[in-house]
This record gives sequence, C-alpha cells and structure tokens, in this order.
Amino acid sequence: MQTNIVFIGTVGLGKTHLACALIAKACEKRKNALFNPSVSMINEFIDARKYGTLSKAIKRSLRCDLLAIYKPG
Repeated sequence: MQTNIVFIGTVGLGKTHLACALIAKACEKRKNALFNPSVSMINEFIDARKYGTLSKAIKRSLRCDLLAIYKPG
C-alpha cells in the first residue's frame, strides 16, 4: 500500500526533521530512501528530458520505498 504525506508550514516547525526521522526509520527497516531538494530534482528532470532519458530519471526516483522532496529555506 502506498501512502503519501505532505508536510506544510512555516520555517522552523520541524518539517525537515520529521522527514529525516521517517527516512531513518525506513532505513532501519532496510528500505530504500531518497531525500532530494526539489530544485535538484527538477534540474535532473530537465537535463534528462534534454538527453531523452526523462522516463528513466522518473523511474529511478520512484523506485525507492520512500521519496522525500524538500524545498530548502
């Protein structure tokens, strides 16, 4: 079963801390986790599209058990 969680709030509420805690717990359970800044992920997809490998890049991101995308600052 797939579950999606979105943390929304102002700076300093602990959104990143909660995401890191979920990732740590997933890793303890031998799950694959990816923690990516949104800008890096978007740039990766832009580059992949330019080189004709967008589908592969998307699949690589979705292959993990836990994907955390965060917006710094």
